[in-house]
Amino acid sequence: MPRVLQEQFSEVRLYSIAGRTLSLSTAEEWSTRLVESFLGGFYYRKLDDAHADITCPIRILRGHPPAIPTGFRSFEMEQGAFYTNGEEYHLVFDDSRVVVSGPARPRVDIWIGDGPVARHPVALVNVMSAALQFALHRCGLSQLHAAGVVEPASGAGLLIVGDSNSGKSSLTVRLARAGWSYLSDDLLLLHEHETNIAARALRRTFSVSAGSIAGCELPRLEEALGSPVNSDPEKRRLDPTVVFPGGFVESCQPKVVIFPRIAHEERTRIEGLTMSDALLRFLKVSPWASFDADGSSYLRLIERLVRQTRAYIVHAGRDLLDDVTLAPRLFADLIND
Repeated sequence: MPRVLQEQFSEVRLYSIAGRTLSLSTAEEWSTRLVESFLGGFYYRKLDDAHADITCPIRILRGHPPAIPTGFRSFEMEQGAFYTNGEEYHLVFDDSRVVVSGPARPRVDIWIGDGPVARHPVALVNVMSAALQFALHRCGLSQLHAAGVVEPASGAGLLIVGDSNSGKSSLTVRLARAGWSYLSDDLLLLHEHETNIAARALRRTFSVSAGSIAGCELPRLEEALGSPVNSDPEKRRLDPTVVFPGGFVESCQPKVVIFPRIAHEERTRIEGLTMSDALLRFLKVSPWASFDADGSSYLRLIERLVRQTRAYIVHAGRDLLDDVTLAPRLFADLIND
């Protein structure tokens, strides 16, 4: 880093995950606190080694972001928009910006607006989440909105892939209650591990609604429940280490993938997917990767995951939520089939 630019930063902190190292440089005390608070909710390990080999630097900068280059294609995101030429990304969130350099020299730069909209807790989470997701992608890691659990008898991993309110947390709680080990209820990292694709835990806490835990009779529940989730006040943070002591595992080898959907029917139906159908569903989870110059690495990873797993759509009926013993039995049968 050039000396003139280095002097802008008051703190440079290193964090590692899955063998990769990220550096986060901040120029102000509030942005340093933001980094510590945000990353504290995830399984990043803080490093003290100043000589670590940095895979991708992330910088929170002062001033105004650069103009979006002409000729970049634009695409809508849930929280904003992004512009790309296939190499570089500009992600726009109201008054904030994330700029992701090309894969040849990976770097992520963040500018956060000064106004109340940009400094709202939900807006800050959106910006930091996007920045970390793209930084991890540049490191060969793919973030996946999915729950991960491990069936106790076989030790095989089950991934539950879906959008918010698709039932990931409800199913994870029921499986963990039945003695399955857990990685996360919502956010995983996929990466190459020896000859297979491994899933790795990313977020520390669960995010649960009253319906997610209804009828589960979880021990020490009041102690485990924390503050409401900023982006969805109807949900609260849940510390799974309190209600499921000894149940956490850092990673697993997935054998089965399910895509749940709320069916509004009495009985649950399970529908097998072909490898091509499963691949298409994974691509819908991270459509931006298709436009990236480094997207081929994501495609190879997902193709390998699809080949090593069996995939199903689970049309979740009322029986799956009413009977807390049903999910463990159904999914153990899928794994051991």
